Amino acid sequence: MQNGRGSALDRELMKKAMACRVHKNRYDMREDGTGMWAVYDIFTGLTAELNGIPQDGFDEVVARFMVRELNDAYIARRKGTTH
Repeated sequence: MQNGRGSALDRELMKKAMACRVHKNRYDMREDGTGMWAVYDIFTGLTAELNGIPQDGFDEVVARFMVRELNDAYIARRKGTTH
């Protein structure tokens, strides 16, 4: 944030982070301007990685699937139901 006001991106990330507290999700998706989609971490704004592989370059259907899978795994970890 700059001068206490913050940028539009800062505000959008904070909004998503606050929503995450309610919904318990961590990941969402965004279009990259070329018709391809990336999964990103709503806390950091960075492209999510799975086993070191960036989760980007997907069509919309695959991106939605990956968001759901990553959020399900995140929720399970927070509940302590995975190792």
